[in-house]
Amino acid sequence: VVLFNNAIRNRAVELEEISCLCGCDEFYLIAKYDRYSILQDTVMCAKCGLILSNPRMTDAEYSSFYKQDVYRKCYEFFDYLEEYKKKYSPVTGQHIFNAVMKLERDKKKMKVLEFGAGGGWNLISFKEKGWDVTGYDYSPSLVAMGKDHGLKMFEGGVLDVKGNYDIIILNHVVEHFTDLRGSLKRLKENLNPGGVFYIAVPDINNFSAGQLQNAHTYYFNLHTLRYYLAQCGLRMIYSEASEKI
Repeated sequence: VVLFNNAIRNRAVELEEISCLCGCDEFYLIAKYDRYSILQDTVMCAKCGLILSNPRMTDAEYSSFYKQDVYRKCYEFFDYLEEYKKKYSPVTGQHIFNAVMKLERDKKKMKVLEFGAGGGWNLISFKEKGWDVTGYDYSPSLVAMGKDHGLKMFEGGVLDVKGNYDIIILNHVVEHFTDLRGSLKRLKENLNPGGVFYIAVPDINNFSAGQLQNAHTYYFNLHTLRYYLAQCGLRMIYSEASEKI
């Protein structure tokens, strides 16, 4: 964290000023550091109330941040590769599988994509039911770990995704997008007709300093999430608290 903050101070990390998703350029400052003491301004839009990181890293900087596992080294206070091996259990992603199964039309074997899958552990419960699962993530080390556990995993971003799927899982991913509309519209091209997105984000209504994270570009509540997803051509058909935190 100290090294990363020094890089920010020395302008070795490229930042950019952005407008809110609603187009407004007036903001109220909420915090100047995130939960890990990383230098990051968190602001609230004066027009629509959306909370966001601004200024924030450029898309190229975020890509490097993820690909080189810098964020894992800043965020995790343990050997994260060893710790993540414990996640390979159907229990890990069971709440996602259960949510998908609540849709009557989806009670069949389907093709599932998880983008931002980490090591793919959320896909285990789907795979064990015989579903065709695929995962994409920026991290080479986590993709390799997923492959070691027999999962179909690929390195890459939104533009690298290939194939069409009945379910696309974005579990704690949407709040990391630098181009929300562009990324979701691109992923919609990989969604089969009648398919659904499973989207989970932190609820900023449960506000605390622990919510703030420099990798989070946007902070949604249910209302702002529904509103901005609608602008991407998505209609929310079901919502609930996915994890009791």
